[in-house]
Amino acid sequence: MRRSLSFKGFSVHPSGLRGLAAAALAITLAGCGADVAVTNPFEELLGQRAEEVVAARINGRPITVADVQAEAIRNGELQPGEVLAPDSPLFELTLEAMIDRRLLSIEAEAQGVARDPDVMRLIEAEREGILGSELMRRLQVSEIDEAAVLRFYQQQIAVLGTQGDEVQWRRIVAPDQETAQAARLRIERGEDFAVVALEVSTDQETRTNGGQQEPSLPNTMPPVIGRVLRESPIGTLVGPLRDDFGAWVLVRVDARGPAAQKSLEEMRPAILDALAFNLIQNSIQRVRNTARIEILMGPDAGTKGGQTRPPPIAAPAPPPEPA
Repeated sequence: MRRSLSFKGFSVHPSGLRGLAAAALAITLAGCGADVAVTNPFEELLGQRAEEVVAARINGRPITVADVQAEAIRNGELQPGEVLAPDSPLFELTLEAMIDRRLLSIEAEAQGVARDPDVMRLIEAEREGILGSELMRRLQVSEIDEAAVLRFYQQQIAVLGTQGDEVQWRRIVAPDQETAQAARLRIERGEDFAVVALEVSTDQETRTNGGQQEPSLPNTMPPVIGRVLRESPIGTLVGPLRDDFGAWVLVRVDARGPAAQKSLEEMRPAILDALAFNLIQNSIQRVRNTARIEILMGPDAGTKGGQTRPPPIAAPAPPPEPA
């Protein structure tokens, strides 16, 4: 496990602690016929922003310390918030890779690759993806705070209190009705449900744990299964029947009781996911409502007459699963 140390407001990656006395030395490199100047700016970094400290120049175009750190983070070599000291091997390797990439990019531009229509489309798609992702990240930072998390948690607890008892249940999913009926007969003759589930069920996620499903609230389940969970006596084998998705299933309710309430910290990851989902959907809805969208091909071609296409209705985020 990596550890970091704090130094003058920066968190310094431990691989950068070796050889700090030599960090002010300048290194000059040349490659591929280009004018490449590389400096080790650790001393400067202590007094300047990383965005202002140039680590290398390729034909006059700078690569800053911040660029190198961002690249290391994208590569999974550095954690956000850490500063990669320029005397570290990782800094050197990352910078060299960026220099090579910059040189190839310069050569590609010189050969006209950037003017190729297919390449231009790829670049534009990447640009749109990066901008959209960064917009969503900034919105999440500005709008999803602790108050929003707490408010969502309280809403979910209130909703769970109106959903009735939670059900512990098992299921066998069979490929057809005959197989399901044969499995039922085996269980009725005394074979263990878990053994039959392992041998028969096509549900790969649960067949190895006896067909055990996540604890469920009947009112939040699809209609057919929800009714079985709500009405079936404990221990009663139900089926074969077709579930809401057309599969042949056997169902057994093992227990029923008040839903266990998760703590805020237990629900936090699911809450953050739900809040982010809602934020993204609402943002997309908002920009769709203000944009002029013309569908010129596909099923709607010729029916809209160049008018704005009605935006789709965004589905609300499902509440986090109860414990």
